Amino acid sequence: MGVNMAFQIFGTVYLAVFGLLVGSFLNVCIYRIPEGRTVVKGHSMCMSCGHTLAPLDLVPLFSWIFLRGKCRYCSAPVSSRYAKIEALTAFVFAAVALSRRQWLAGPDKTIESWPEIGKLIILLAIFSVLIVQMMIQKDRGIGRPGVFVVITGLAAARFVLLFFEPDRAMDVLISAVTASAICVGALMISIWLSPEKLCTRLYLESLFRFSAFREYFSSGQKALRISDGVHAATCLAIGFYPAIPGLVAYSLIRIFVPWEKSIPYLGMVTALSALIGILMPVSGVFV
Repeated sequence: MGVNMAFQIFGTVYLAVFGLLVGSFLNVCIYRIPEGRTVVKGHSMCMSCGHTLAPLDLVPLFSWIFLRGKCRYCSAPVSSRYAKIEALTAFVFAAVALSRRQWLAGPDKTIESWPEIGKLIILLAIFSVLIVQMMIQKDRGIGRPGVFVVITGLAAARFVLLFFEPDRAMDVLISAVTASAICVGALMISIWLSPEKLCTRLYLESLFRFSAFREYFSSGQKALRISDGVHAATCLAIGFYPAIPGLVAYSLIRIFVPWEKSIPYLGMVTALSALIGILMPVSGVFV
């Protein structure tokens, strides 16, 4: 085993463990953000007895396993979802690190290599935000509008790093703009083709009257607009080729599945398809 490979394996394992810690924090965000509570203050407590949890109760994943999914103080069952989110985050971090192992620290890295670490951090941050978004959307039936701004901001941070990669700048920007433009076009078609399908005649009439667009911008469709916005921002952030799985899957679901049934799962589609795209050996924004 070469020295570089040893560093890459260590870096992947390190980020997997770090992903467990981040996943624990994401659980806090998923629970508190919809309630308007701060995520930086306050102690975690048992949801059944209200007892403040000690550090040993909060070791990501392992506390749940060793305590057999029960509270140490009242023996009430603790949802396995907390452990699943932590394990999922660890898996995502490890998978991204493995796919971008050439960015990890090693003996051949110099100070000029720090933009690669910056790209890795931004990419992991994007997936952390997507995990929070998809779980809030599943639980509440509506995501957080601020996620669009956060992911767009992370994409902008990636574009800033292009100053250190002038030879890649044009390709990366073209990939990002192309992905977002095609995504918006696909969403427009999805909106147009997915009005209420009562019967063939009424459906065709609604197509020619563009009634779906009027309904889309009504107050009742806010959850769908937020989901679509997050999906478009994600396409911008990862680039054209990595966005293809999401462009296909998301558009088909939007066209053929009624929005009230699909909305809890659209965030998952965005996150999963983005992960698949990033793990594919294709060019994009994070190259």
